[in-house]
This record gives sequence, C-alpha cells and structure tokens, in this order.
Amino acid sequence: MNGLRIYYLDEQEGERDGRGFTAVTIAHIDAERIDNFRSSYYASLSHVLNPSKGKNVFSALPGLHGSDLLRDCTDEQKTCAVSELLKHFTSNGGRFRRVGYLNDSVPFLAERDARI
Repeated sequence: MNGLRIYYLDEQEGERDGRGFTAVTIAHIDAERIDNFRSSYYASLSHVLNPSKGKNVFSALPGLHGSDLLRDCTDEQKTCAVSELLKHFTSNGGRFRRVGYLNDSVPFLAERDARI
C-alpha cells in the first residue's frame, strides 16, 4: 500500500425533531484498489442494467447521483445497482464514515462575532 487514499465527501443540512443539523458522509478507499473496485463494480452493473448485451457493455457509463439515480431503470435495478456498489466498494477495502452536529449545539459557529 502506498498510503494514498481517495475520498468522496457529501454534505447534508436538514432538520430532525425540530432541530437543524449539518452532516457529512465520507467514502474512502486506498488509491491502489480503486481500479479493481471500478472494474468489478461495472462488470456486475452491466449484468444488472444490460443483461442481454453481455459483460461490460454500456452505451455510456451511468451516472449514480442520488437525486437522479439511474432514471430509466426500475426500482429493482436501482436497488441491485446500489447493493452491488456497496458490496464491491467494501470488498476492496472501502469504508464509509458519517459525522455531524446539531446546529444549536455549537453556538460559536451560529453566532456572528462582530470583531470578524
């Protein structure tokens, strides 16, 4: 292992039980394992999305953005695609972390300091 890691971060703001929160989800994987993850994941994804076309055949690699997840696919295909993503990511050493705080629990961030 060379020590280089690839990180993907996604922030979220919302409300729970009437209290605002801020959170970040972090996915990270060793850089030397990213190629194996991608190739194994897309091989499995081709069987979910293009079962009649064969291994690794795509007209274009599909975008996997949560708000627009595989728009032209069935719910079953979407569920399989996400399950495959998690399986291949974690089997290649990828890990997820989520950290956050309630906005009113850190008043020094919520209050503006007049001296700044």
